[in-house]
Amino acid sequence: MLVAKQPRVFMRRASIDPRSISITDVSHMDIARFLDRYNKTKTITSQDMAVLDDNSDDLGVSKDKLMENAGAAVARVVIKSFGPIEKKTIHVFCGLGNNGGDGLVVARHLAPVACGVVVYLLGDPRSISTPEASTNWIAITKAPYSIETKFIRDSSETEETVNFDEDAIVVDALLGAGIKGKVKEPIASCIERINALASQYKVPVVAVDVPSGIDMDSGKAASTCIRATRTVTFHMLKIGLASKPDEAGEIDVVPIGIPPEATWLVGKGNVKQLLKHRRDPRSVKGKNGKVLVIGGSKQYSGAPILAALAAIKCGVDLVNLCVPETVAMVAKTMSPDLIATSLSGSKLVEAHLPELEKKVEWADAVVIGMGAGRDEHTAATLVAACKHTIETGKWLVVDADALKAVATSLDAIDGEHVVVTPHAGEFSILSGTPIEKLATLEDKLQAAAQFCKKHPCTLVMKGPEDIVMNRKACKINVTHTPAMTTGGTGDVLAGLTGGLVSLFVSPDEGPYRAACAAIHVNGLAGLQLEKQRGGPFITAGAMIDQIPSILARFW
Repeated sequence: MLVAKQPRVFMRRASIDPRSISITDVSHMDIARFLDRYNKTKTITSQDMAVLDDNSDDLGVSKDKLMENAGAAVARVVIKSFGPIEKKTIHVFCGLGNNGGDGLVVARHLAPVACGVVVYLLGDPRSISTPEASTNWIAITKAPYSIETKFIRDSSETEETVNFDEDAIVVDALLGAGIKGKVKEPIASCIERINALASQYKVPVVAVDVPSGIDMDSGKAASTCIRATRTVTFHMLKIGLASKPDEAGEIDVVPIGIPPEATWLVGKGNVKQLLKHRRDPRSVKGKNGKVLVIGGSKQYSGAPILAALAAIKCGVDLVNLCVPETVAMVAKTMSPDLIATSLSGSKLVEAHLPELEKKVEWADAVVIGMGAGRDEHTAATLVAACKHTIETGKWLVVDADALKAVATSLDAIDGEHVVVTPHAGEFSILSGTPIEKLATLEDKLQAAAQFCKKHPCTLVMKGPEDIVMNRKACKINVTHTPAMTTGGTGDVLAGLTGGLVSLFVSPDEGPYRAACAAIHVNGLAGLQLEKQRGGPFITAGAMIDQIPSILARFW
């Protein structure tokens, strides 16, 4: 990325480890207030909650701390809502995931004050799926005098194992966010048994985060679902609970120590959640991303090639460079992995539009503008190609000279499938904002917000702190190095963005998630290369080779 020489007013990047981010100018609370207001929503999806968990870990608030805080918060609600509990036995039902881990913490916190605590683990403890939950299971096994443990490995064991009476309080920590569709055995039988006994004895049932069997995002209940008296959900109301489904009972939203910066700063969670998609094992060539790169001129042959190579390193199936013949000749010698469509002449002109439009219809994502130059015929060609891409509903990443070309035809970027990637100087041209009014991060945030109000695209403004913004959300990326002022790093980012959006974003959502992941991966690639070379001796071409190993960290 190109980094303008502007005062650093908010955050600095200290080293390659994301957890070493330091906020140096904490007096700039206006920026924090802006980010808080811009990202303020009343509900959150399960995917975004998972992003926050990982980003918190980046910021030094580990997942085990969040689990401890979550379980302790549930325990406090149990005592406050259903206490005194000195004569009550707490029955905690735990699955093998993090929701079950939360339940194990609840058991530990209630053991000193309850008459008794019984933990029911549904499955083999060797199959507990996360280190945090496993750690808490070990703690439970080392407290055999205060906490009784029972196992349900098969539905046939449910009726004999699960028993309680009117002196009970039930804690449901079976599934949490881990349910999509039908509830499997033995959990289904266990839920039916809990519901039956709770109804018979009129005992309270407290659900951890979401009642087991409720889809956290849709609010729909599976055929088998916990009927909770009270649901204690963490950090923010889950979108599926917003309609207050009957199965949730009363809903408490409790903080668990997630720092605000986990929402504001791009982190590993943004990459991990994007890469959760896995390709179909029976898919064929072309089904996993087809990227078209349009750009280049006699003077600038390297820029579109860098973007194309970055896209191919993401793992897309096919990348086609649609470039003037002078660039195509260079591209064919650079990599056998690239397809180069040669256009007559030394620059893009209107006569090339029929071929460009045909290639746009072939592609999933179009990355346009790198090295194209400022010729008026080239500019008209870029604008027309952008408009055609929007009309066809394909992903569009607009960079470099295409940004300058569309500045007088902004309808060419007015689409929810569009990402624009200017540095401050290009943004000034694109938006009409005087460059002197983009001197600080606060200035840029305000200008970006005004731009996004008018245009439905996703904006990535590159700089000492990168801004990723659309009409609904805004994040800051501080993961990069000043060594990335070297030419071509912005072309790499454009290609990365096109590659990731073509691979991992479904047509019914915008490219914001992919843009966040791309800017973070691009920064990590620069940092990793700088560390390997022992100083700021990096090139954009060498950064491209870092992309697979960076993505593999989150796979």
